[in-house]
Amino acid sequence: MSRRFVLWCLVCSGLLGCGTSALAPSLSTEASLDALDAGPGCSEHASLALTGVTCPACRESVEAKLRSMTGVVAARVTLAPQAAMVRYCSAEISAQQVVDSVRALGYGARLNQ
Repeated sequence: MSRRFVLWCLVCSGLLGCGTSALAPSLSTEASLDALDAGPGCSEHASLALTGVTCPACRESVEAKLRSMTGVVAARVTLAPQAAMVRYCSAEISAQQVVDSVRALGYGARLNQ
């Protein structure tokens, strides 16, 4: 477990004074990304099962990382269940690279089949 992960969770649990308490909206199906804008040719999507994303700060950290990646046009992360939906351009990034970027943050991630 990374130090950044532990610090974010301590902040969010209130031990270091976080005011964040809102949970992410529910994300139960792949259709949840339909409303997100995708550019032409960017219709690929990946559903990820996550572990270690236990607080709103963790969710924000993963979501911000995914959204900052070249080739990712939309990303949503939920706490319950711990999951991510990502819409991306396959010409610019692969689903495995998306998984690897989440793992690099210190969280568990795998592609759902």
